[in-house]
This record gives sequence, structure tokens and C-alpha cells, in this order.
Amino acid sequence: MSPDIHFDMYDREIYADPYPMFERMRNEAPLYFNAEYDFWAVSRHEDVARVLSERDTFSSAKGGVYHI
Repeated sequence: MSPDIHFDMYDREIYADPYPMFERMRNEAPLYFNAEYDFWAVSRHEDVARVLSERDTFSSAKGGVYHI
């Protein structure tokens, strides 16, 4: 994980143009944890597809999923 990546889903600058951050996450931190908001982000297509298809293995115990 790259310590200099900080993905804040509420940051309006990132929200305005998220694609550079998404690219960095795919390259540098494909599995990203945000301690401030206590969430994990998966950024590579193959990994996202696996997470979505294996509901019993990968669950969101807190409920919803945030989408930009």
C-alpha cells in the first residue's frame, strides 16, 4: 500500500475528477484502507468482479456501499 495515497470519498476535488486518483489506486494501492472513515476500496476490475460475485466471503457488515 502506498502511504502517500489518501482517498477521501467526500473530498470535492477528488469527486470533481476522480480518474487520476483511481489510476493511482489501481497502480499503487489496489486494496486501499481508509482509517478515517473505516472502509476498504478495491480498485482493479478483476478484484471488484470477484468481490461482487462472492458475497459470503466479502461482505459489508455496515450495510451500504458508497459509489462516486
